[in-house]
Amino acid sequence: GSPMKSRFAVLALALALALSLAAAAAPPVIAVEAVQVPAWLERDGRTVTLEPGAALKAGDRVRTGADARARLRLSDGSSVKLGEGARFEIAYAEDTNVLRARLRVLAGAFRYATKGPATPGRREIDIEVKNVTAGIRGTDLWCKSTDERDLVCLIEGRITVGAPGQPGVTLERALDYYELPRGGKASVRRVDPEELAQW
Repeated sequence: GSPMKSRFAVLALALALALSLAAAAAPPVIAVEAVQVPAWLERDGRTVTLEPGAALKAGDRVRTGADARARLRLSDGSSVKLGEGARFEIAYAEDTNVLRARLRVLAGAFRYATKGPATPGRREIDIEVKNVTAGIRGTDLWCKSTDERDLVCLIEGRITVGAPGQPGVTLERALDYYELPRGGKASVRRVDPEELAQW
């Protein structure tokens, strides 16, 4: 073929290689940043020890044992902290210029926090705490699911919270929390900082 054509082929190949390298270098959507043992990753029916640096994907479940902690880092710099005795599932997670994720807290305590000001439209994260769903668009919140109740507390920012058969609520005042007792009616209350620290 002509030199022009072969040069184009080489350029196309170089571009394809650069793109594949860029894809490989992109940070995982959700990665394990730190672990205080014992903690486990359940994936495809197998259970392994949760290791810092591991990339997590949709369908993965993370479990923490007694006195254990785990910190996960999302691709937009926000973080998820799991307390002891937590069970946490990633329903889906993708980052195509907008970070979209659905995270489920099956048991235990959970803290979600962002770093720095949110880029508008950059984040669409839904967190399900048993029966309550909190929609996050750049904020800091704390959730807990126990046998008695599901609880979502706003620490900073703004969240929308709802549960099946209950009206949706927007929390905009720091330290307001949404509580859904098992088999009961949802309510919004306020916590003082000392009580939140005990939680």
